[in-house]
Amino acid sequence: MVSSMIVQIADAAQSKSNSTFFIIGDYGNINHLDYANKTFDAMNNIVGNPQTDIDKAEFIVSCGDNLYPEVSAEPTIEEFTTMLNMFKRPNLAKLPVWAIRGNHDTYFNWTDELLLNMEQTQWQLPSFYYTKLVPAGSDGELMGLLFVDSILMLCSDYTAANLQDHPINDPELSSWYNDYCENEQWVAWGNSQYDWILQTMKEWDANEKIIWRATIQHYPMFPAHYAMSDFTGIVKYFLPLLQQHKFDLYLCGHEHLMAYAEVPRNIDIISIEEISKKQLHELQYTHPKMCDYGVITTYGSNSGTSRVVMQGESLHQVTTGFTGKSAYSICRDRLQPAVYKYAENTHWAWTQVLVTNSTMQLLSRGVQHDSSDVKDLYSLTISRVPIQTQESSVWVVDTIWCLVVVCLVLSVFFFIRSK
Repeated sequence: MVSSMIVQIADAAQSKSNSTFFIIGDYGNINHLDYANKTFDAMNNIVGNPQTDIDKAEFIVSCGDNLYPEVSAEPTIEEFTTMLNMFKRPNLAKLPVWAIRGNHDTYFNWTDELLLNMEQTQWQLPSFYYTKLVPAGSDGELMGLLFVDSILMLCSDYTAANLQDHPINDPELSSWYNDYCENEQWVAWGNSQYDWILQTMKEWDANEKIIWRATIQHYPMFPAHYAMSDFTGIVKYFLPLLQQHKFDLYLCGHEHLMAYAEVPRNIDIISIEEISKKQLHELQYTHPKMCDYGVITTYGSNSGTSRVVMQGESLHQVTTGFTGKSAYSICRDRLQPAVYKYAENTHWAWTQVLVTNSTMQLLSRGVQHDSSDVKDLYSLTISRVPIQTQESSVWVVDTIWCLVVVCLVLSVFFFIRSK
């Protein structure tokens, strides 16, 4: 029954004034756990020795690809145990793990990770898609987390199931579609998920206590490595819903890198589709894409790795797909200046989130392969209260000085005339 896949989880501690959580993605690489061990060790140390409130994690969110078994279609009990034991570090063991599936989690029996709930209380994947409400203020304010299954979204009639409009460029994704999405049951489940999404968004609109809204799924809308045509269906059908219902965050993984993209509220969906078609054409008929490794920032005049914005101006896509896998290259020809603000693939990393009734702070942090030192990669602060920018502060100071000078000049002038 599809209805059995619909779950809503409400946090019991509604009197809290804030919530803090860590985000991970693409981490359970059984054949090579060195990378994941470095990031999990670092997270464990931070939670055990918090320097600020954003270090005091209360739960972990996984954006999928939780397990990469040695035989992709036949994970063993030992491999699942190895994956779950990563969260058993002393300071992480107390934190619930709220997960969603990635594409690699569908190559084996689709109920395997759901059944882990029955054996491990820390592991929380109650359904393919579900919601979680967490405290965001002392007056009962809430943050809504909408966990969405990318795989069912891909298989629905709403998105890439219509391959005439949205051809899939990535061979792995195309093969997956042919194996799964031709199944009418999967398409029906995908459609049911969309119906549930619409109903949930309407319920949240009617709840004035929900002041922050985020959706979590595996696939990005705007990739930094893959061709955007692979995800145009999500952009065309899901993005308008996120804009209409005033979502703040789109949290994802899949690409093995860290990235931040800002999607303006008034973005033109038609223009996005045209960009996608152009990229697909270039991939098929021109020279190879410009892909490389390193750090790319496209803040323009606001250069740097820290950004402060007002709530409501944009939807913010934060990609955390580099917690335990080898890096993907970043393709510069796919970083649209109006969308992408930051991308990097030099640190295995995670993202920390602190939400209050006035601000939401996101801080991505990572470690390098030759060091265990933690580095702050980039930060994003979304504010519900007016922001006094540096430029406006300078303008105010300059104006005050001008008035002072004018007053002095006039005082001297009238003094001289009085003589």
